[in-house]
Amino acid sequence: NNLGLKGNSGKFSYIFRADMVDNESFSSPDGEVENTWFKQNDFKAGVAYQTEKFQSDLRLSMSAIEVGIPHMEEGHDDHDDHEEEGHDDHEDHEEGEHFQEINHTALTWKNTFDMGNNHTLDITLGRQSNERKEFGGHEEEEEDHDDHEEEDHEGHEEGEAELDMDLETNSIDIKLTMPQSDNFNLIMGLNITNQENKNFGHEELIPDAKKGDFGFFALGQLDLDESSQALIGARYDSRSITSGSNSSDFKNFNGSIGYKKDYENSILRINLSSGFRAPDLIELYADGSHHGSFQYKKGNTSLVAEESIQTDFSYQINNEDSIISFDLFYNDISDYIYLSPSSMFEDGLRVYDYMQQDAKLYGGEIHVNKNTGLNWLSYYTSVEYVFAESSDGEALPFIAPLTFNQVFNIDFGSDYSLEIDFIAKAKQGRVSMFEEKTDGYSVLNLSGNYMTSFLDNDLNLFWRVSNVFDKEYYDHLSRLKTAGIHEMGRNISVGLNYKF
Repeated sequence: NNLGLKGNSGKFSYIFRADMVDNESFSSPDGEVENTWFKQNDFKAGVAYQTEKFQSDLRLSMSAIEVGIPHMEEGHDDHDDHEEEGHDDHEDHEEGEHFQEINHTALTWKNTFDMGNNHTLDITLGRQSNERKEFGGHEEEEEDHDDHEEEDHEGHEEGEAELDMDLETNSIDIKLTMPQSDNFNLIMGLNITNQENKNFGHEELIPDAKKGDFGFFALGQLDLDESSQALIGARYDSRSITSGSNSSDFKNFNGSIGYKKDYENSILRINLSSGFRAPDLIELYADGSHHGSFQYKKGNTSLVAEESIQTDFSYQINNEDSIISFDLFYNDISDYIYLSPSSMFEDGLRVYDYMQQDAKLYGGEIHVNKNTGLNWLSYYTSVEYVFAESSDGEALPFIAPLTFNQVFNIDFGSDYSLEIDFIAKAKQGRVSMFEEKTDGYSVLNLSGNYMTSFLDNDLNLFWRVSNVFDKEYYDHLSRLKTAGIHEMGRNISVGLNYKF
């Protein structure tokens, strides 16, 4: 259910919206998957003020979420493996007992100043608070922690959250747009973010820590002539992370250069850029059970920042009744950070280690949008593929397989339309050590839209049937596949939209 209201008065405008979602456990083709229910209540509000020289927009978003955490299915490979190593069969995961509570609040305030001479200054302030608690399903871990509970966690009582984390984030973004001439536009800006993570439960996934990010960038767009443009960018980033006696600092300078050329019926884009990504809190310091992904994650304090060189090539052909685009990329990454499954188990979950080594990723996409000779029929086709391997020739984990998508749009006049969506993914057999292979699959989805009127106002009836043939499959990137849980089976939804 949702309810919204928006309006304006003079130079002020406002918007309010509330949403409620209550889902029972979903079903795969082989039956209901226990404890996959979730509830979510959202409230959003905004107030804006605008004059010729100044705009201000204040936004508040609040979410209260409860999410059930399913247990591993009997007989699954990971489940069998850890039973052989002496663990029990997840008796602690009883339906309805293992779940998370998440409360998230975000406040943003964006102000835009007209500085004259087409110069504008944007200043955005932000604050976010994320409270995450996990209940139930920790009896095995509690036994392992009995010796420490009396000493360090005397306040923990039955019914309290085993995992209880608060993450506070403050940010400021400043952007100055300064056209230098009719042919050259310059944008400069900086980003500052501070985060603090605190634990209040007797278990920890990520320890108490503080993180500070600073970034400064400049971006210039130069019109070379009427049909071509050059884009030049530079950025400096630094990150500092402290946790207890550990501290890490990362700094880097990056740049990019791009070229765009418009032809009579096509567009060419070429870009060369360097990249930088500093490791995050969980990659450095994680050491605990992440039940939502069925992983025991172990960070690596020796991680260094990733550095990369990437080349992008794009060519788009525009015809009267079609658009065809080719997108290719090649990314050479030094010290690539990735999460790798191991042969070890902790607390009944497979251990995943954060590791790094040099790697390369390359691939591409082909997209076709076509209006056929039939006025009522159009279609969209896409093919995507990514190849990824480490410097020693080994496959990297969690890489999507070859994906094909075919969509047909059928218009029955101006009032009714039908969409046929067919998705096929190939088998992913090129996996890292201890990563599960997944078979290929295909899924058909149908959706429709009917426009009419009621009491002289627009009435829109829409529906969707996902996984029409109730296909049983695993998606290779699913966090549930390692627990033996298939994707959702056939799902039917109907909606009504009335504007008055």
